[in-house]
Amino acid sequence: MMFKIRFAVSIVLAGLLLLCGSAAFSDEVYRWVDKEGVTHLQDAASGGIPAGQTVEKKVLAPQGRIDPVSGVHQVEIYTSKGCSHCHDAKAYLQKRGIPFIEHDIEKDDAARRRRDEVCPAGGVPVAVIDGKVVRGFSPDIYDEIFGKSP
Repeated sequence: MMFKIRFAVSIVLAGLLLLCGSAAFSDEVYRWVDKEGVTHLQDAASGGIPAGQTVEKKVLAPQGRIDPVSGVHQVEIYTSKGCSHCHDAKAYLQKRGIPFIEHDIEKDDAARRRRDEVCPAGGVPVAVIDGKVVRGFSPDIYDEIFGKSP
């Protein structure tokens, strides 16, 4: 009986890991600047961009790989305003000069749904780094991914 329970728990955990590890993102990013001069980045051409706004479209390297031309990591991070771990993760990336696209799940329902797709366990921050999902923030884990800072 105990074996069956352990086996069932193992199957459920393996399924959750598979769900959190599978990212489905667009390979295009749209950039635009609003009237106040704030730059916005998003992965969908429709929704949230004012009519008549000039939009720059950039095609990214395939998910799961560092851009072969620039050698830059692809980083998307799902955050919320009052989250201290989100702040720490963004500060880490900024300090290291690692570009990232931020999605605030409190302001953007589509971002919340995408976060739920890549990591059904939820919570923030959730980072998708070169196609790998990282839930929460730990400088040690980020150092493993990006290498220790000099």
